[in-house]
Amino acid sequence: MKIGVEKIKMDKQGRVILPRVWRAQLKTNNLYAIEYPAFLKIVPREKVDLTELFGIAKADIDPKIFGDWHKFKSAAISKRVMK
Repeated sequence: MKIGVEKIKMDKQGRVILPRVWRAQLKTNNLYAIEYPAFLKIVPREKVDLTELFGIAKADIDPKIFGDWHKFKSAAISKRVMK
């Protein structure tokens, strides 16, 4: 992946225009702007297929305690499933 740096000016209304090459690489026109103390990070807002994550977490926890959050949390922490 090529990383580029461009000098971009903001107009009077606070808008910026991303370079055409960058826009062409995006799969969407929807973006997140994440504010940090010293910079702004812009990332594409893409749909994520959460089904890819199904079944990857494994825990040896008794299914009977899933209805009680406090018992589940204690069991999960004791088995280092949760931080």
